[in-house]
Amino acid sequence: MLNNQNALVGSESNGMAFKNHLLFKDGIFLAFMVAEILAMSKTSLGSLVAKTKNKYNFPCETVEYAYPFNEKQREYIEKFVFKKKQLPETGLKIESVSYADGLRIIFEGGYWGVIRFSGNENVIRLFAEMPTRKKADDIIKIFEKFIGLKERQI
Repeated sequence: MLNNQNALVGSESNGMAFKNHLLFKDGIFLAFMVAEILAMSKTSLGSLVAKTKNKYNFPCETVEYAYPFNEKQREYIEKFVFKKKQLPETGLKIESVSYADGLRIIFEGGYWGVIRFSGNENVIRLFAEMPTRKKADDIIKIFEKFIGLKERQI
Protein backbone atom coordinates (compact mmCIF):
# COMPACT_ATOMS: atom_id res chain seq x y z
CA MET A 1 0.00 0.00 0.00
CA LEU A 2 2.87 2.41 0.77
CA ASN A 3 4.21 2.25 -2.80
CA ASN A 4 0.77 3.33 -4.11
CA GLN A 5 0.75 6.49 -1.98
CA ASN A 6 2.35 9.88 -2.38
CA ALA A 7 4.54 9.20 0.67
CA LEU A 8 8.18 8.54 1.48
CA VAL A 9 7.72 6.71 4.79
CA GLY A 10 5.00 4.77 6.55
CA SER A 11 5.16 4.15 10.27
CA GLU A 12 3.43 3.23 13.47
CA SER A 13 4.60 3.04 17.06
CA ASN A 14 6.78 -0.02 16.67
CA GLY A 15 8.17 0.30 13.17
CA MET A 16 8.64 2.11 9.92
CA ALA A 17 8.83 1.23 6.23
CA PHE A 18 10.44 3.20 3.40
CA LYS A 19 8.84 3.52 -0.03
CA ASN A 20 10.50 1.30 -2.67
CA HIS A 21 12.42 -0.62 0.00
CA LEU A 22 11.50 -3.54 2.24
CA LEU A 23 7.84 -2.95 3.08
CA PHE A 24 7.81 -4.54 6.49
CA LYS A 25 8.76 -3.14 9.84
CA ASP A 26 12.23 -4.55 10.39
CA GLY A 27 13.84 -2.85 13.38
CA ILE A 28 17.44 -3.59 12.38
CA PHE A 29 16.85 -2.43 8.81
CA LEU A 30 15.19 0.72 10.12
CA ALA A 31 18.09 1.46 12.47
CA PHE A 32 20.59 1.16 9.59
CA MET A 33 18.48 3.35 7.27
CA VAL A 34 18.05 6.07 9.90
CA ALA A 35 21.75 5.94 10.81
CA GLU A 36 22.69 6.32 7.14
CA ILE A 37 20.27 9.22 6.63
CA LEU A 38 21.58 11.01 9.73
CA ALA A 39 25.23 10.43 8.77
CA MET A 40 24.69 11.73 5.23
CA SER A 41 22.66 14.76 6.32
CA LYS A 42 24.86 15.59 9.34
CA THR A 43 21.80 16.68 11.35
CA SER A 44 19.38 15.31 13.92
CA LEU A 45 16.27 13.25 13.22
CA GLY A 46 14.07 15.96 14.75
CA SER A 47 15.64 18.55 12.48
CA LEU A 48 15.06 16.37 9.40
CA VAL A 49 11.40 15.86 10.33
CA ALA A 50 10.92 19.61 10.83
CA LYS A 51 12.63 20.39 7.49
CA THR A 52 10.45 17.85 5.68
CA LYS A 53 7.26 19.29 7.19
CA ASN A 54 8.34 22.81 6.21
CA LYS A 55 9.47 21.82 2.70
CA TYR A 56 6.13 20.21 1.91
CA ASN A 57 4.16 22.80 3.91
CA PHE A 58 2.40 20.12 5.93
CA PRO A 59 2.37 20.90 9.64
CA CYS A 60 1.29 17.84 11.58
CA GLU A 61 1.41 16.06 14.89
CA THR A 62 0.65 12.37 15.18
CA VAL A 63 -0.52 10.64 18.35
CA GLU A 64 -1.22 6.99 19.08
CA TYR A 65 -2.62 5.17 22.09
CA ALA A 66 -3.41 1.54 22.83
CA TYR A 67 -6.42 0.36 24.83
CA PRO A 68 -6.86 -3.10 26.37
CA PHE A 69 -10.35 -4.56 25.93
CA ASN A 70 -12.39 -7.56 26.97
CA GLU A 71 -14.39 -9.88 24.71
CA LYS A 72 -17.66 -7.99 25.24
CA GLN A 73 -15.99 -4.71 24.27
CA ARG A 74 -14.41 -6.34 21.21
CA GLU A 75 -17.80 -7.65 20.03
CA TYR A 76 -19.34 -4.20 20.48
CA ILE A 77 -16.56 -2.45 18.55
CA GLU A 78 -16.58 -5.04 15.74
CA LYS A 79 -20.36 -4.77 15.36
CA PHE A 80 -20.69 -1.00 15.71
CA VAL A 81 -17.57 0.17 13.86
CA PHE A 82 -16.71 -2.59 11.38
CA LYS A 83 -20.05 -4.25 10.52
CA LYS A 84 -22.52 -1.38 10.85
CA LYS A 85 -19.79 1.01 9.67
CA GLN A 86 -20.78 3.80 12.04
CA LEU A 87 -18.51 6.85 11.97
CA PRO A 88 -17.68 9.20 14.84
CA GLU A 89 -18.96 12.76 14.66
CA THR A 90 -15.82 14.89 14.55
CA GLY A 91 -17.13 18.10 13.02
CA LEU A 92 -14.52 17.74 10.26
CA LYS A 93 -15.17 17.19 6.57
CA ILE A 94 -14.43 13.58 5.59
CA GLU A 95 -12.69 13.04 2.25
CA SER A 96 -12.62 9.23 2.35
CA VAL A 97 -13.09 6.19 4.54
CA SER A 98 -11.26 2.86 4.30
CA TYR A 99 -11.72 -0.43 6.14
CA ALA A 100 -8.63 -2.10 4.62
CA ASP A 101 -6.86 -2.42 8.02
CA GLY A 102 -9.30 -1.16 10.61
CA LEU A 103 -11.18 2.12 10.14
CA ARG A 104 -9.18 4.90 8.48
CA ILE A 105 -10.85 8.28 8.05
CA ILE A 106 -9.12 10.82 5.83
CA PHE A 107 -10.19 14.34 6.67
CA GLU A 108 -10.01 17.47 4.55
CA GLY A 109 -6.43 18.59 4.09
CA GLY A 110 -4.98 15.07 4.23
CA TYR A 111 -5.20 14.65 8.00
CA TRP A 112 -6.49 11.35 9.33
CA GLY A 113 -7.60 9.15 12.18
CA VAL A 114 -7.46 5.36 12.59
CA ILE A 115 -9.21 2.81 14.79
CA ARG A 116 -7.73 -0.68 14.47
CA PHE A 117 -7.22 -3.85 16.44
CA SER A 118 -3.58 -4.79 16.97
CA GLY A 119 -2.47 -7.84 15.05
CA ASN A 120 -0.26 -9.13 17.85
CA GLU A 121 -1.55 -7.66 21.13
CA ASN A 122 -4.91 -7.68 22.86
CA VAL A 123 -5.37 -3.93 22.34
CA ILE A 124 -7.13 -1.59 19.99
CA ARG A 125 -5.05 1.30 18.69
CA LEU A 126 -6.26 4.83 18.04
CA PHE A 127 -4.16 7.12 15.85
CA ALA A 128 -4.67 10.71 14.75
CA GLU A 129 -2.61 13.05 12.61
CA MET A 130 -3.69 16.69 12.76
CA PRO A 131 -2.10 20.13 12.33
CA THR A 132 -1.46 20.42 16.09
CA ARG A 133 -1.04 18.07 19.05
CA LYS A 134 -4.19 19.52 20.65
CA LYS A 135 -6.30 18.78 17.57
CA ALA A 136 -4.86 15.25 17.36
CA ASP A 137 -5.67 14.68 21.04
CA ASP A 138 -9.19 16.05 20.46
CA ILE A 139 -9.76 13.46 17.71
CA ILE A 140 -8.45 10.71 19.99
CA LYS A 141 -10.92 11.78 22.71
CA ILE A 142 -13.77 11.64 20.18
CA PHE A 143 -12.63 8.15 19.10
CA GLU A 144 -12.38 7.01 22.74
CA LYS A 145 -15.96 8.07 23.42
CA PHE A 146 -17.11 6.58 20.11
CA ILE A 147 -15.78 3.09 20.89
CA GLY A 148 -16.43 3.26 24.63
CA LEU A 149 -12.82 2.84 25.79
CA LYS A 150 -10.75 5.32 27.76
CA GLU A 151 -8.28 3.25 29.80
CA ARG A 152 -5.01 3.63 27.89
CA GLN A 153 -2.26 1.05 28.06
CA ILE A 154 0.80 2.35 29.86
